Amino acid sequence: MTVSGLSSGGFIAHQFHIAHSDLVRGAGIVAGGPFGCAERVPNPWVFGAAPLLRAQAATLSCTHVAGATLFGLPVPSPRVEDSLVVIAEARRAGTIAAPSHLAGTRVWLFRGEADELVPRKTFDALVSLYRQLGVAEPNLMVRPNNGPKAAHGMPVSDFPERGPLPARACGIYGPPFINRCGFDAAGEILTHLYGPLNAPGDATGGGELRSFDQRPFVPPAREETGMAAVGWVYVPKACGQQRCNLHVVFHGCQQDAGTPPSAGGIGADFLLDAGYNRWAVSNHVVIVYPQVTGTPLNPRRCWDWWGYSGDDYLGRDAPQIAAVRAMVARLLDAR
Repeated sequence: MTVSGLSSGGFIAHQFHIAHSDLVRGAGIVAGGPFGCAERVPNPWVFGAAPLLRAQAATLSCTHVAGATLFGLPVPSPRVEDSLVVIAEARRAGTIAAPSHLAGTRVWLFRGEADELVPRKTFDALVSLYRQLGVAEPNLMVRPNNGPKAAHGMPVSDFPERGPLPARACGIYGPPFINRCGFDAAGEILTHLYGPLNAPGDATGGGELRSFDQRPFVPPAREETGMAAVGWVYVPKACGQQRCNLHVVFHGCQQDAGTPPSAGGIGADFLLDAGYNRWAVSNHVVIVYPQVTGTPLNPRRCWDWWGYSGDDYLGRDAPQIAAVRAMVARLLDAR
């Protein structure tokens, strides 16, 4: 199986890859950052003090959602050395697979040059982390932003507008956070992870987008961790007669399918227009779209890469990662 994601979905796809590197063959990450990014960012006000609170680090260092300064002082950028420490600690605790598995996987990375939310240094730390964990070219593809500068969003070349919102121009940030940039990130990701692909096909006629109940995959004691009640899966018709590859796609903040535009969401736009399904139908790939929803600590409906669901948010037992792993297990058993 393989994974990919945008923004918070990029961060969580990377976390899932690190946690389950013995299972995941590859990852595609758009506008994401390194493992444990919010864990060890220093407080700029007190030398040698405890690190920033994770929510502060997430919004002032790993991203610039809330700016880049704390009471007037610039917040330090994420460091790959800190992520390596967090990974080593997680491995000693047995909460992630052996990082040595990563060297045999394939990784595709992209950040738009007009991205004002995920800073260049956060992305560079992610690139460096994969390299230091043994992922080297040609397995590692750092996709340059050729052509128009891309804002924070999912680059597409074609936008059929099946969902409720129109695409944005490449350099414009805003819902549905899908941008016409002259290249197809979903197709490039799947091509890098699986090898040469057939041309994209008719997703509507050649497969089915189905909803499923996510609640059985969330332990009753952890129901308030942000997992939505409903997830989605795209199944090509051919996968009813043969084994197919499995790819998990993590949406970005405010891109869940459960919130309509009238409530500040994008409805089904990411499911229908991000580009994955048309590649999946002609190349026999089942696409799983797990979903998160809003909580008091997560009003923008982001995946948990900074700990709003609790302190154990990073490893295999993290509630969101464990829930998606259980979904994957069910699908793999059914093949």
